[in-house]
Amino acid sequence: GQPTVLFVSKDLERLFILYEHNGTWESRSTNSANAGGGRYMSDPDGIMFLGSKWLYHNEDGSTPGIYVQDVKKDTYYTIFEDRSPVDYGDGEETSGLATSPDGRCLIGCLQERGECFVFKREDGGSFELADQRRMLRF
Repeated sequence: GQPTVLFVSKDLERLFILYEHNGTWESRSTNSANAGGGRYMSDPDGIMFLGSKWLYHNEDGSTPGIYVQDVKKDTYYTIFEDRSPVDYGDGEETSGLATSPDGRCLIGCLQERGECFVFKREDGGSFELADQRRMLRF
């Protein structure tokens, strides 16, 4: 079933997933390789489960960006990464991860720069029902 609550312990480097429908939970490491070769979920924020298999999050750790995991296949995709050098003290953070009400737009922001981005799928489909073959084509 669908997760009810998602939260992260950055100190423990664990993502906790609670399933209210059957009273169970699971945890996963947030320290694994991503599609870009960095640490997946090094410092995750804005965690969002869409559909039955897509776990989206924004990252303000090693490489700020928006990432998605197919939890059924344990595969990772990069939607957007900011690799620009910054002069903002601790560095750039990604924030504001959201979808439009119809699920056809994915929104994320670079906090220090004050820039927001809207991503749409080429086929006009929903991010909740995303086909992995089209995931990276924006």
